[in-house]
Amino acid sequence: MGFSGGGSNVLKPHTHDGTVVQDGGSLNMDNVTQASLTAGDIVYSDGVHLQRLAIGTPAQQIQVNAGATAPEYFTAAAASSSFELIDYTAAVANTTTIDTTFTNIPGDDMVELYLVSSGCNGGNAIDIQIYDEGGNLLTTADYTNHGYTIISGTQTIINTTGQTSWLGVPGAFEPHLITMHLSLGRCGGTASTYYPRIQTFASGNTGVSHIGGTYNVASPTGISGVKFGISASNSIENGTYLAIYQVKP
Repeated sequence: MGFSGGGSNVLKPHTHDGTVVQDGGSLNMDNVTQASLTAGDIVYSDGVHLQRLAIGTPAQQIQVNAGATAPEYFTAAAASSSFELIDYTAAVANTTTIDTTFTNIPGDDMVELYLVSSGCNGGNAIDIQIYDEGGNLLTTADYTNHGYTIISGTQTIINTTGQTSWLGVPGAFEPHLITMHLSLGRCGGTASTYYPRIQTFASGNTGVSHIGGTYNVASPTGISGVKFGISASNSIENGTYLAIYQVKP
């Protein structure tokens, strides 16, 4: 039976929902119903008529246009940076250090290393040293520490040079949480040398600290590891972890 009804040769509006037999039932969208479309096209309503949105180009995405009346394609902006885990170490027994090494990260590729540690330190301070581009641990007295600690309500200013390491976690902090931003940057243009520098934010059950510093010998061109906890035995207790992330350009 046709859709004309009443002897008319005009196709009346109908729903294709299967409620009325003469409406023909639902449209069969399973590789049967045809339209003047190109493979990959999308059909949408403008409120009155069906409209065709031609298939876009590879990697394009769909969004509602500025009038909120129709979909359109757009090309998403490339991500400006990435955040990559490059090392994770968790102590399985009390130990002196978490000593990490990884593929050298040249200064031009570094942007920033972001380190996080949480655990217990046995009442001992946790210090930090770094490895240069050749895998050499920098142990000379060229580290500086500047900042403050607030422990049990007492503030102490830290202003030291000629140290053999950076101070990460004061001994009175246990359990501890510390975040560290480690960078290798120039003081000048591309012909200038690199200087490692660090900022640390630590907290524990007795206080907080904010300490930053540099390694004042302008020799490293990359960083290939971090040594965390060097001053006392068992300063890294079972369960303490160190995670190192690289923020890339």
